[in-house]
Amino acid sequence: MEIVSASMATLSLMNIDLHNRLQVANAHKRVLDLDLLIYRQGPLFINNLTLAEFTLKVSGEYLSILTNVHSAVSRRKSLASTTPQHNSSCLTSRASPGSLTTPMTLAMTSIFVQLLDLYELDIECLLARLEIFKAEPTAPMSPPDALFPAYNAHPGVQGMLFVRAIHNLLQRLEVLLGISLSPERVDGLLSSRQMHTLWNEMSDDFGSSVTRPDSIKSSMREAISGFTSLLGMQGVYGLTA
Repeated sequence: MEIVSASMATLSLMNIDLHNRLQVANAHKRVLDLDLLIYRQGPLFINNLTLAEFTLKVSGEYLSILTNVHSAVSRRKSLASTTPQHNSSCLTSRASPGSLTTPMTLAMTSIFVQLLDLYELDIECLLARLEIFKAEPTAPMSPPDALFPAYNAHPGVQGMLFVRAIHNLLQRLEVLLGISLSPERVDGLLSSRQMHTLWNEMSDDFGSSVTRPDSIKSSMREAISGFTSLLGMQGVYGLTA
């Protein structure tokens, strides 16, 4: 499958890029805040991208790759199911038509786990700033360069759109990988064995794994709710939660 083979090189570079970004972020974790996340200056502004911009960019690219690979694998499975198999010995010795190589699945799972780490950093910074605003309503929110130029440049609007975007991206990634617990779950790219490997890699400091994506999405929804309240208090309307 040409698409799958071509995607491997891109995934490898993406995996390295994510690793390097997270290393820098973790090196500054003690001072990490919303300003470092969104301002186009400082140690987290790398290759002309803020950490927030990088989050959106790499998530979108990863989603695009998984979508293309999932389509290619689905077509291959469909073709195999309609092709007569006259030699059972060949059938049993051949790999499953939908199977991916071990390096491919390892790259996909590694990227997904690192994206979870990145989402957690982003949301922690956003929730911390929202807590400051609750305690001191007059505290200014940092005005970032617009992540979404077509919309109101108010930082609260930009923050809400950012969280909504990564929440949607995470949901779609789960579906494509096959680890979504939602009713819209479909056959994903990972086999049961590969999903088990992913669960192990997703364990965090608290030992959770299967529930970690849902925990992160819950924090995202908390942030969205916080921005909704913030915008209402400041009289900024036009967006619904």
